[in-house]
Amino acid sequence: MGSRNATREDFDRVRALMASGRLRADIMLNQEFAFSALAETFEPQVINNRELIKGVIYFDR
Repeated sequence: MGSRNATREDFDRVRALMASGRLRADIMLNQEFAFSALAETFEPQVINNRELIKGVIYFDR
């Protein structure tokens, strides 16, 4: 797993917010992508998508 532009402190803060219940994973993850279709959908659904907060690419779908 990876994340760009995030520091250790960023992850510590998110972990603390999630532990306190002030932040839930389901409010951040709002898009899912199949790797097999990503070549066709990457630009419109990722690059040009202002609604995308956090997406997950699935390799087995």
